[in-house]
Amino acid sequence: MKKHFFLLLIIISQYYSVVAQKAVQNNNETLFNNIHQEKIFVHFNSTFLLTGETFYYKLYCLNSTNNKLSALSKIAYVALIDSELNEVFKQKATLESGLGQGDFFIPTSIKSGNYKVVAYTQWMRNAGDTAIFTEDISIVNPFNQNQNAILSKAIDTLNVDVSNNLPVTIDASKILKSNFIALNLPRGSFKNREKVTLQFESLKEMESYGNYSVSVRKIAPFKTLENQNAIEYSKIETNNSVINLKNKMIFLPELRGELISGTVVKKDTNLPVEDVKVSLSITGKDNVFKMATTNNLGQFYFNLSEKYKQAVATIQLLNNNENYSINLETQTPLDYSHLKFSDYKITKTANNYILQQSINNQIENAYGSVKPSETVKSSLENSFYNSKEISYNLDDFTRFPTVKETIVEIVDVLTVKQRKGNAFLEVIWANRTYDSGLLPLVIFDGIIIQDHNEIINYNANKIQTINVVREKYLYGTKLFEGIISFSSVNGDFSKQSASDTSVKMALLKPLDKKIYFKQVYDTSTNLKRIPDFRTQLLWLPNLEISSKTKHIDFFTSDVSGTFEISLEGFTINGNAVSLKEVIVVE
Repeated sequence: MKKHFFLLLIIISQYYSVVAQKAVQNNNETLFNNIHQEKIFVHFNSTFLLTGETFYYKLYCLNSTNNKLSALSKIAYVALIDSELNEVFKQKATLESGLGQGDFFIPTSIKSGNYKVVAYTQWMRNAGDTAIFTEDISIVNPFNQNQNAILSKAIDTLNVDVSNNLPVTIDASKILKSNFIALNLPRGSFKNREKVTLQFESLKEMESYGNYSVSVRKIAPFKTLENQNAIEYSKIETNNSVINLKNKMIFLPELRGELISGTVVKKDTNLPVEDVKVSLSITGKDNVFKMATTNNLGQFYFNLSEKYKQAVATIQLLNNNENYSINLETQTPLDYSHLKFSDYKITKTANNYILQQSINNQIENAYGSVKPSETVKSSLENSFYNSKEISYNLDDFTRFPTVKETIVEIVDVLTVKQRKGNAFLEVIWANRTYDSGLLPLVIFDGIIIQDHNEIINYNANKIQTINVVREKYLYGTKLFEGIISFSSVNGDFSKQSASDTSVKMALLKPLDKKIYFKQVYDTSTNLKRIPDFRTQLLWLPNLEISSKTKHIDFFTSDVSGTFEISLEGFTINGNAVSLKEVIVVE
């Protein structure tokens, strides 16, 4: 497989199309068809949601031939589509060994109606837009006056008890056993705010080991849409046939992270320019800096595998040639015209349930600050140059008002010189006996600075640190006489001068991985007096089972009723596992 990846990267560099992001006009069909196709299964917490609730999801990116987790793509896309084919939201999730997760808070701006959840990778798009994962969900916004899209006009003749807290009658679809994993419960009913321990047992020892996700959520006292489970999804035949690639755009897998591309052209002729150095910068405390060189088609590519916070990238030409311009390539949108939406409706008998649930949601959200989810902190990569640097934190010295004074009085390894009437920064080397004529690489919060006057005339009080590398540095094919890296106090530096040789690009930032809040009631808790109206008792997107038994705990809330325990996932051998059980909270 590594051999295929390597060959694929060679093809990318040689055959990229000038007109489409991550797409290629390629005649080498054998290579592309030797790399496995992907498919995505999404396990989510509910097909019926109200505004004020959160849609939680777990992504399983699979090798479509054997259902094993795919390590090919590192980025997946998840979107919510309304019946008018608009993207209500679109998110980008990082895939780690085929696994990803995310969530979306349902705001009051969303209308009541039926929606589609779609998920895909760029590589999946080669099999056509119909190859993406799709599933129906329904959303009710009780604050909307117009409920025609979700409310049935028919008279409900069924005598259904839809009060909020009474147990509901469970049909057979809510109970699902598995040949791989068994769920052992101490009993079937529990009190409010009581601890519940779930024991998952591996029925086939190592054959049962795998990665799973678990949801514990209250069952609505009326019929809702049934979502597809992992077993049902695994039986769907996918398009694994050889794809005819001739004269067809091929969407390439994002092997290392987000793939950003564009072309450099001459302004007067619009012809591509080869061998031009281009940089990408994302500012912030965790700034990102990358360089690339255009190929014979004038194209450049950046792989963003780093974590970042700012959702804007600056892309600029390093030669500052104003006869050239940068054309960024945009992602070809999906065609959603093939989607068929559910005609699911609720009746007025659900009014009391929806009213009570809406009140509960508002109370829960009011106390959200004391029940926070935790963002997983990722270790940021070292500076791209990974060289020994001399660091100056200006707060450790007497500050001077100008950058020039700061360099003279504090940063003794730098100097300001004049060359052809222009001021520039230079790194002082102890044993250098000649002038190479090369300039140092100067960056500020990750943005490359070609006109050093931008730094020299900058307000020194806004600079936090200055890092200097006193050695030659080769980045790509460009050689620099050292590196000078400035960091601002707030990580918000922006270029002072505007030029056609640089462009801004809005980024769809990948979601941060989260550890979701788990309510705990014990002797040390300070939440005993806080109202607890959770109907989502547990969302655990990453449950690794690699032993005979696995225990997880959660606490019930002040809400009574019948709750569904749902486990979905895949074994390490690619076997789909779906497990459902119910408990009653009295």
